[in-house]
Amino acid sequence: IGADSEYMRLSLAPSLVGAVNQIRGESATFHLFELANVYIPVRGMLPEERMMAAGIFANTEFVQAKGTLEALFVVLKSNVMLATQDGKGFAPHHRLAIRAGREEIGQFGKLQHSGYWYWEIDIEALRKVSSTTHSFKPLPKYPPQVEDLSLVIPARARLGEIIENIYKSDSQVVSVELKDSYENTRTFHLAYQNPE
Repeated sequence: IGADSEYMRLSLAPSLVGAVNQIRGESATFHLFELANVYIPVRGMLPEERMMAAGIFANTEFVQAKGTLEALFVVLKSNVMLATQDGKGFAPHHRLAIRAGREEIGQFGKLQHSGYWYWEIDIEALRKVSSTTHSFKPLPKYPPQVEDLSLVIPARARLGEIIENIYKSDSQVVSVELKDSYENTRTFHLAYQNPE
């Protein structure tokens, strides 16, 4: 503990930005994360202590950073959704609120001053909307049919909604992944599979 860390933290962002800036000379893509308590001020009382998970991406594009976070939610079987909403400390129109129902349990976006992609989530709130039970699904007998599909997509279209609609188009679509992007063209890697 030193003079620069003598006060209780309201956010994990400053320490993560500081850590990235110390190794900024490297051009490698990397993701730093931290689990620690933050202290939310409460008027006239002691601060509220919350265990938070936070991470910061360096040399990473938005799609990759968001995909990493969404993969975490899939592994945890978390019932959360991302909603566009501006917030303090984030660049305008570059913040997504992480919501469980009506409650905001975290946030993800581009930090206003550093330009890094940053996320933070309340651990206890995430635990409440996640599942620790796993189900067994036998491997299919036959391999999937795989294809790449390139689409020209308007600039303001949301990829999450497009991928969701591809899944809804046919029950035999078992996997949809964004493979490549060039200007307004997006290439998706699709797998079709009938279990029988």
